[in-house]
Amino acid sequence: MVDASIEKARNRYGLVDYELSADAFGLVQLAKSTTITCRGSALKIAYAHTQPDDESTEESSEESSDEEYGSGKTRVFIGDIPLEAEETDFKNKFGRYGAIVEIEILHRKNCNFAFVTFESPVAAANLVSQAKSAAVSLMGRLLRISYAR
Repeated sequence: MVDASIEKARNRYGLVDYELSADAFGLVQLAKSTTITCRGSALKIAYAHTQPDDESTEESSEESSDEEYGSGKTRVFIGDIPLEAEETDFKNKFGRYGAIVEIEILHRKNCNFAFVTFESPVAAANLVSQAKSAAVSLMGRLLRISYAR
């Protein structure tokens, strides 16, 4: 939400607070490749920092954010999957995070896992972020979720 009192300031800027950090990451990534405008003026979109005048702080924070969200990775490892899990189960469970490009299910002796590749790194980041903050299960089985190596 943009603070109206800030908009009237000499150096106009506003702050937007996202519920999911991955959504903010997605907007910053989009702004790196696309010009975003508002009322005919190009917007500069960046992460908010406690010390906005310190360029070294801005660079290191941006690097850690990119690292935290997989630096554009779209492939996610899903471990401990149920033996009977099928591609449709993965589409139904993880499709809400974003468009899925590929699902690869692998069954090994005592080890069942899958790789889900999303169209967008933001979708992958949202899933990994969700898995870090809350347990994710499929067909009653607790899953291990991380970026694929």
